[in-house]
Amino acid sequence: MTKKRLVVLNIILLIGLILISIKENYPSRILRKFKTEEVKDIPYSNNWRYKQEMSLYPYYKKKGTIVMLGNSITYRVDWNELLNRSDVINRGVGSDITKGMLERLPHVINTSPQLCFVMGGVNDLNAGGPIDTIVSNLEKIAAVLKQNEVKPVIFSILHVSDTYQDYAEFNKKVKQTNEAIKKMCADHNIEFVDLNRSLSENEMLKTEYSFDGIHLTGLGYSKWRDAILPIIEREIE
Repeated sequence: MTKKRLVVLNIILLIGLILISIKENYPSRILRKFKTEEVKDIPYSNNWRYKQEMSLYPYYKKKGTIVMLGNSITYRVDWNELLNRSDVINRGVGSDITKGMLERLPHVINTSPQLCFVMGGVNDLNAGGPIDTIVSNLEKIAAVLKQNEVKPVIFSILHVSDTYQDYAEFNKKVKQTNEAIKKMCADHNIEFVDLNRSLSENEMLKTEYSFDGIHLTGLGYSKWRDAILPIIEREIE
């Protein structure tokens, strides 16, 4: 084989490796693995959405029977409209992580609720946060709520759909985290609701329930509402 042909063959092999790498999303996997192993503490207070909501909370005086605590998936719907009530407080913050939710708890407690529905962890996973940290923060959130005579109900982290980047690998982490959350809830007598049973198929969020692979459509929120209403009826009405 001539030197010229060898160079051409090497170039072809290199291009092939690059194409395979892009198709299989290896760079993203490597980065996510690195983050999971190395990131121990994720900043949350420099999130502009967090700053904005925290600046508004002191001016909110409304009391409520129910609080929805979470990230953008919680934030993006009018819960009073969805649940046909007037006593629901939305404490969702876009891009928030479980540590931020824990730090915001005084603004949950001061609304004097009976119930607090909690969903968090997907942004932690996106940032490479360790599973045990997510579970620990949710455990602390539930403990503080109980200490203040508020019943916590923790929802599973939602799967992402197959339109989401590196969805298969990400959903493996979602499954592992949900299993750990479920066990923690069982150990501490905390109600746990697995929304993926109604929103997912084959461990993927159904495409009709999301526009972008992670956030919910109106149809998706209607499924979440259907899971919430029996709990409200049992606990409050």
